[in-house]
Amino acid sequence: MQSWTEGYVAEVDYTHGFYRELAPTHLNYVLLCKGLQAPPLDRAFTYCELGCGQGNTTNLLAAANPQGDFYATDFNPSHIVHAQTLAREIGLKNIHFFDDSFQNFADRAELPDFDFITLHGVFSWISPENRQQIVNFIRKKLKVGGVVYLSYNAMPGWSAFLGMRELIQAQVLSQSGQITKRFDQALSFAKTIAEQEAIYFKSQPAALDRLQQISTMSRNYLVHEYCNRHFTPLFHREVAELLDEAKASFLVSAHLGDQMEHFRLQPNQLQTLQTIEDPVLRETLRDVYTNQSFRRDIFGRGTVPLASLAQRDRLDQQTFALTLRSPQIPKEYPCPVATVHLDAEPFKTIIAGLSDRPHTMAELAQQLPNLAWRDLHLSLAIAVDGGWAMPVVPQAAVKATRETCHRFNRAIARRALTENKIQLLAAPLVGSGIAVDQTILLFLESIWRKTPGPELAFETYKRMGLKLQKNGETVESDAENLQLLKTSWEQFQSQTGPWLKSLQIL
Repeated sequence: MQSWTEGYVAEVDYTHGFYRELAPTHLNYVLLCKGLQAPPLDRAFTYCELGCGQGNTTNLLAAANPQGDFYATDFNPSHIVHAQTLAREIGLKNIHFFDDSFQNFADRAELPDFDFITLHGVFSWISPENRQQIVNFIRKKLKVGGVVYLSYNAMPGWSAFLGMRELIQAQVLSQSGQITKRFDQALSFAKTIAEQEAIYFKSQPAALDRLQQISTMSRNYLVHEYCNRHFTPLFHREVAELLDEAKASFLVSAHLGDQMEHFRLQPNQLQTLQTIEDPVLRETLRDVYTNQSFRRDIFGRGTVPLASLAQRDRLDQQTFALTLRSPQIPKEYPCPVATVHLDAEPFKTIIAGLSDRPHTMAELAQQLPNLAWRDLHLSLAIAVDGGWAMPVVPQAAVKATRETCHRFNRAIARRALTENKIQLLAAPLVGSGIAVDQTILLFLESIWRKTPGPELAFETYKRMGLKLQKNGETVESDAENLQLLKTSWEQFQSQTGPWLKSLQIL
């Protein structure tokens, strides 16, 4: 009898993450930057995530977009139990989780057709038969005008690492016992082989570097990354041909940096690329130039181009907010060809303006009268791609979202009293999520409980057996740990708290 796992690792749960590219607000902004119509978010919409893992992303997006009706499935029942439990804690009524296979999910009579269908990473980790089931699902359930977000491990960038992955997987499969222990043994084995000057590792220095990098990473993540029986990094052409069967055409990369070709390609490369009319060949050539190893593609069924003036008007009216405090914003935005300095103009003015309050692009243009419209648009796209700014949802949507986001954030803050797995907050202003650390969650819980923040955090960490660090060294004494938390509390009150209020989290 075939196992229900179909070669996928189910012995350990996947990690607790949030993937902002899956947010409808992000997808629509990327499409707007490309000059394409997107499903409207100011009315009811339908959203589906295939392979939702622990369900954190879908739960957060459902809380931050209560006008949407969200559906998600993952074959692993443990993941779905976690997702459903969190949804009940939040009190979400607009989310529905299932532990179906892709084929069984498509056969459910209660499923609507979808404006958004998203998959993060799943496509590379399943059998060809399951990939075809996903294509069949999209063909059956994607609305006309709907979009698909599909990320996957890509070629040619993965070609250098396939030998290393096969060595690790073969060693894992040859052993018995708990899978994380088998993975550690396999990692040690691979390092030994590399130290014996195996020609593969000598000829593929990137694989040797990767072998060293993964040693300190989460074992739950690595087991899923390296031990699934099925793993197929794909060329864009292969994915585009499959999605064509579902009547979905490639639109644009969800990674805004991919649209900034003059930052990613040499002038002669860009010149050659601009002569290519075939969209599949164009993407393939770009991937060869950049040695792409992971793609975030957006496909659509019948998406309509916007008139250039309509695109410009919508971008001018788009509001942006900082999603990092200004001191946390990096000084540089690294690119393969050039480095953009964020501590210079126009970014200094943009950051200063958004630090005060959210601004539309048109308002920022008034503060930068000598900056060309296209350059301001590019600068804001860099801000969004860099993760320190996000597009803001309409004001009416913010008001409707506050309650559900607050319930999500209360549930996550309560969990911080006993675990440190989910470190996210739902931000009503942007219809998406932001990453925070456990201390911020505990400080928020103390505010909502009306108890002293440093003391609550100190007692929580003490019960969990955790100690703070200072200058890379573990702080041992209780008095020093409490003092560090008091210092952090002062910073929270003066800086972090006002920033959270600006995102309407507090």
